[in-house]
Amino acid sequence: FIKFLLGVRSSINRFEAKKSVPENKIKMQKFSDVFEFRQYLNQAEKKGMFFYGGLGMGGPMEGDEEDFLAQQAFMDQGAGAKDRAAAQRVSSTNVQVLNIDEPDIVKTDGENIYFSRERRILPLLEEQEETLKIKALPPERANVLAKIKKSGEFFLAKDTLVIFGAENKIYGYKTGGEAEPEESWKIELKDRTVKVASRLYNDKIYLVTRTYIDQRSPCPFEPLIIKGQGIEVGCDKIYHPREVVPTDSTYEVMIIDPFSGELEKVVSFVGSMVSQNVYMSEESIYIAYDYPGDILGLITGIVGENSDLMPNSLIERLEKIKDYDLGNSAKMAEIQEMLEKQLRLMDDDERLRFENEMTNRAKEYMRKHSREYEKTGITKISVKDLEIKASAAVPGSLLNQFSMDEFEGNLRLATTVRGQGIWMPGLNLETESVNDVYVLDGKMKLIGSIRDLGFDERVYSARFLGDKGYLVTFKEIDPFFVMDLSDAKNPRVEGELKIPGFSSYLHPIGDDLILGIGREENKVKVSLFDVSSPENPREKSKYILDEGWSQIQNTHHAFLQDLKHEIFFLPGSRGGYIFSWAKDELKLIKAVSQEEVKRAVYLDDYLYVIGERGLRVFNENDWAQAGELGW
Repeated sequence: FIKFLLGVRSSINRFEAKKSVPENKIKMQKFSDVFEFRQYLNQAEKKGMFFYGGLGMGGPMEGDEEDFLAQQAFMDQGAGAKDRAAAQRVSSTNVQVLNIDEPDIVKTDGENIYFSRERRILPLLEEQEETLKIKALPPERANVLAKIKKSGEFFLAKDTLVIFGAENKIYGYKTGGEAEPEESWKIELKDRTVKVASRLYNDKIYLVTRTYIDQRSPCPFEPLIIKGQGIEVGCDKIYHPREVVPTDSTYEVMIIDPFSGELEKVVSFVGSMVSQNVYMSEESIYIAYDYPGDILGLITGIVGENSDLMPNSLIERLEKIKDYDLGNSAKMAEIQEMLEKQLRLMDDDERLRFENEMTNRAKEYMRKHSREYEKTGITKISVKDLEIKASAAVPGSLLNQFSMDEFEGNLRLATTVRGQGIWMPGLNLETESVNDVYVLDGKMKLIGSIRDLGFDERVYSARFLGDKGYLVTFKEIDPFFVMDLSDAKNPRVEGELKIPGFSSYLHPIGDDLILGIGREENKVKVSLFDVSSPENPREKSKYILDEGWSQIQNTHHAFLQDLKHEIFFLPGSRGGYIFSWAKDELKLIKAVSQEEVKRAVYLDDYLYVIGERGLRVFNENDWAQAGELGW
């Protein structure tokens, strides 16, 4: 049995796109007290043998093309110039959802640029951990106005800088006027708590944290310290699934006033610490995390469906083991011992037949059940009042936050059931990866799906634009899928394009054009996809950079687009690159040789290329250098 399991390689056939799916909703309720929480943890521990199959931010934007153009117009309006010194056309951070800001290492208010330099490890370079306030205009006289001895991603909320610094601390700094920025508040995350994600919306910070559960005293607990006082989350504030699942952490969603640092509201629920991703719309926050499937059921199912190869006494004992008051690890150890003993009772001829029969039968079983062992749990929380509205689970894992998107009240998700397999001591089942798209309604009920996109590959990027969806999967070639999502209950693939390499970030460029940034033969590749004919997408233009890597492959925040000048910027390891897509053709119009380039922003018609050693400014009308500043 062990030998055959080590050799299993499933040949999963394609499911039909409209195949019926099981109930995916998860019923949630609050703990009444610490004793109930402890009992839940004890039961969850017995289910502790499960596989973490999660993957892993990358490509969709909420809304349709009109929403996208509206976002660019919003960006061009700037941050509300207060005087003549401020620019009228100002870029903002490349974010997922219009009006919902995300933290980054560069922000501008149209007058000043704020840049947080990377934290250095070497003790002699500790002084370089800082956030700079740079007077940006006029570009030829750009200069550093102030330095804050803290660094990290940050928000710029009016005249307040909110820095997510090192050592699990969050700082608020007043930056208005010519005065030196001064710390106005500080929040400390406790030892068991880490930041998962944050958003800035309507002058409120929505902070998502994860706290590792203290098994002895799970609640109440204190995830934060504000002004020296611990913020307590009581047992009656923590939600959990009614059905017990393996649990090691709680997630906290909080609303924080960026100007005072005060906590306004908090809600919490239990989950897994693996593969967490956060998506936020103006109505809802979705938190996704690894939701373990029933591995024990999978193994016993394979054995149980092949009872003709085993004596009835062994099958009966296997059925009894499932009901033992033991953890899954102990049950699996006993099952393994039983099967090994059974193999020893076989002669060589019987064992050879058994291994061949089980290998073939296991392939068929795994074709039907591969999606049962790796799932993603998603909890939906109302932005308005931080109430948990619904929870659900779908097969597979999410690549990043852009694998989720909300449109017309429905949530769309792109998932991968990975092919690395399931491993436990003495047991190895391998499956080939499959990729799916699921549509959940406002109550998180599964209403539609597309299955088996990019067979034996995994999702590398996704973007949802209104009633269209774009997906890239990859193993040896790059299938680029165009999906019709106009009928949420019957989504379908409209077209597919196979080309070398892959795109790890997708971005809409004008009408019917999608930009892809990724790799081909270990070089950075930029592709321009024409999707004007969804049934026949094509790569209209491409450019291979003499670069092995770009920060855009790690974070969408590194990408900048300027619609007025029809250009976009991407940083590389050797410098920064400015491309034009005029006349639907990619053209490298400016290469900026600069060490450790991180970001670019534009103020009016000036493009500021920012790096660890300084910045350079270029006039976008003729690309002549208009200024330079080192630090």
